[in-house]
Amino acid sequence: MSRLVLRIWLPDRPGALGAVASRVGAVRADVVGIDVIERDGGVAIDEIVVDLPDDALTDLMLSEIRQVDGVGVEEVHRDPAAAADPASAALAAARVLQEAPDVAVLGQALTDHARFLVGADWSCLLGRPEGSPDATPVVLGASGTVPQAPWLAAFRAGLQDDAVATETTGPRDPVCIPLAAAEADLLLGRQSRPIRGRERERLCGLAAVGGIRWMQLAVEEARRSHPSGAARFTA
Repeated sequence: MSRLVLRIWLPDRPGALGAVASRVGAVRADVVGIDVIERDGGVAIDEIVVDLPDDALTDLMLSEIRQVDGVGVEEVHRDPAAAADPASAALAAARVLQEAPDVAVLGQALTDHARFLVGADWSCLLGRPEGSPDATPVVLGASGTVPQAPWLAAFRAGLQDDAVATETTGPRDPVCIPLAAAEADLLLGRQSRPIRGRERERLCGLAAVGGIRWMQLAVEEARRSHPSGAARFTA
């Protein structure tokens, strides 16, 4: 048994997705998850998670899918850990972030779960340097093979100069999401396929949860160190 993730383009009309699922079933494969990534101009981009009983059937399954009128296959990859329900996976990740006991655990959990949520090649939480803008930023959390910090800083600066980098529609890859409370940015990269609207929305939501937890931990630390000051801060 092999789990595949298929990203497909199909007409945004009733019955199109059902026709694709029927073709998948024709080769004894099982559709275990469907995620609508983007919808625009009468076209939908979906990711389908499929359990295939035999890898030798992959080409036949793709051929069957392409026979559906108006359907194209953008990308296929094997991922035994692919979540059948990305929304549930996002909620589970948010719970892990809310239970983080300190900022070190939080930073690592945020990068790990953000990377898993969209199947990114790498992710990291990059601190914003104090003082000179040329100072090397600190990596507060990393997952996957992350580029060197100077490259990350240049990459972040380039995205921040690009006005469309903050949009949540269309293909945007890599991604940079600010965490104001942490004085840091969540950066992700994925070469196999663009990171699209619905995926960016989930990443922004996860980053927001991480930022809230970061602030909570900062307040807790302030209470332990300076009880009276923390009281004034939270008030």
